[in-house]
Amino acid sequence: MIVKDDTLLIKFKNPIFKEYYHTKVLHTDDDSIYTEIPYADGQPVLPAEGSMVFLYNQRTQTEHISELSAKQMSPDMFFVIKKPFYKKGDKTKFIAIASGKGGVGKTSFAINLAVSLSQKGYHTFLLDADMGMANVDILMNVRVENTIRDIIDNDLHILDVVVDGPGGVNVIPGGSGFQDLANIDVWKFNKLLNSFNDLEKYADYVIIDTGAGIAKNVMNFLMASHEVLVITTPEPHAITDAYALIKTINEIDPTIIIKLIINKAESPEEANFIAGKIIQVAKENLSIKILKYGYILEDFAVMRAIKKRRPFLISEVDSPASKCVDNISNLIINKPYTETVFKKSFTDRFKELIKK
Repeated sequence: MIVKDDTLLIKFKNPIFKEYYHTKVLHTDDDSIYTEIPYADGQPVLPAEGSMVFLYNQRTQTEHISELSAKQMSPDMFFVIKKPFYKKGDKTKFIAIASGKGGVGKTSFAINLAVSLSQKGYHTFLLDADMGMANVDILMNVRVENTIRDIIDNDLHILDVVVDGPGGVNVIPGGSGFQDLANIDVWKFNKLLNSFNDLEKYADYVIIDTGAGIAKNVMNFLMASHEVLVITTPEPHAITDAYALIKTINEIDPTIIIKLIINKAESPEEANFIAGKIIQVAKENLSIKILKYGYILEDFAVMRAIKKRRPFLISEVDSPASKCVDNISNLIINKPYTETVFKKSFTDRFKELIKK
């Protein structure tokens, strides 16, 4: 906890003020921390209000991220920084969203799931790991200056890449940054892996929007994650492709627990029927465990939100689709015993998989 007279190291997500600066906590209240404004080369450090700020408390030796909410220049000079988020648990969950084919609403679901978790007070990051169709930034209407590739090539910290998204979601643009990971040199590879480790200091949940299908890079993210959510629609070809994905996961690691989500369902009855068919076929032919993990009803609010480039959980919070995604996020929060149990971290598992 940050208290009066603590000495902080602060770093802003700002193209001008890139260094770490020392400051002192003047006082705190229920919502904010008030600090001295630091100086660099005799000039005050004055980033824009709303800038993301990285905080290191030298007393407690803990790290946090927050936001600069205001700055005052007279009669006294001070920053007003939102009280940083303190993780609700001691473990960051990496949740991969997957689909057998494109066009089933995977990215829209990943975005709105992240928003739902964030709105419930969980510090949530959304990693765009869809190399072929990276479009999280477009659907969320956020401006991207850097991507994961800049961590590898330009020596940026992962917080320099993070973009503030709607609903309090922290967006990590990826795209082509994940291509040919196995071929980059060891130093760069380890730097990228360390950035995933850094996320565990700040995040309760990391939602990973993977690419569709069974490409190696997609499977690496799925097999390293704590939870795998497979999304499909009631169309026969989508169901067939979803089953092919589940079969591939089963061949690699049958201990993985699949959470199955039916999107664009006409009714709860249709969703339960489709999910039941997939689970029954898998039970007869595979070793893997599949759980019904909810559905999303066919809802014009989804398309309206996509056209507006806003998550439907924000633009149409009372829509049927929003309520369905909220139900799924509640399952994730309240049923941790359904996650796959790993003795190794996401980063360690990912490292092993990428080098195979």
